[in-house]
Amino acid sequence: MFFDERLAYVRKQYQEERAKTSQSVIDMTIFGGITCVLNEYPQLLERLNPDPNILIIGPGGKTPYEVYELTAHLESRGIDYTLTVLDISEQVLDNVNRIRRMEVDMEKQKIRDPTLEIFEQAWEVYHTLLGLDYDDNRNYGKIETAPLPNGFLEKLTKGKVSFIQGDVAVTDLGSMFDLIVSRNVLYQIYYFGQMLTFDNFRNSMLVGSLLWVNDGRDLIHNFRPDLSGWLTESWLDYFGFDQGKVIYQDKGDHQELLFEKIK
Repeated sequence: MFFDERLAYVRKQYQEERAKTSQSVIDMTIFGGITCVLNEYPQLLERLNPDPNILIIGPGGKTPYEVYELTAHLESRGIDYTLTVLDISEQVLDNVNRIRRMEVDMEKQKIRDPTLEIFEQAWEVYHTLLGLDYDDNRNYGKIETAPLPNGFLEKLTKGKVSFIQGDVAVTDLGSMFDLIVSRNVLYQIYYFGQMLTFDNFRNSMLVGSLLWVNDGRDLIHNFRPDLSGWLTESWLDYFGFDQGKVIYQDKGDHQELLFEKIK
């Protein structure tokens, strides 16, 4: 009863609180983030159905690396996915729909990847997944380019990639998903919106579906003792998720978390 009443209150208050949340795109995405996690925890893809329905939320600003990296990994394993991309920005969705060759701005990459360690490892993996030659002795220019995954391009040109523009907290997600990828998204949303987002997720996931997030420090109580987020074990149980698993940890305090829908 407490959780139902709390969500009802949150839903009423959300429009007012939403004004405190920036609606602009904060592009925190660098190339290599998806590959780092899947190299560390390849079981994630092994847990998917042969033809999973996948939702990617907020894939990035100018260049949606997450879409290209994830679909390259899926296609290399012969997984025939259905893909939906959701973003609050029409421009981001237009970029996903329009771009036909990936470009990596190396100066922006270096802001969050100063030694290019993440980029170099993931760049080689990406080329290998696409069956392309890779020169590991090359010098990188200001802009590095690469083809997009063939299967993704085919789905895109045939209109088989779906797009949803809207606020993930309140927008009808329109389907039941086997995997929801929400990286670098939730921390940008005021916590009332985070609650509604998790409620939205649980209503769009069947038992056994997976939720991949990397905003744990802003949400979770129990992964680290110094966390003060709202998403307690009780809330996870209410939403029907397990207690989650840390599937990647960098040399600092960045964590990637995977939750399974268990009821």
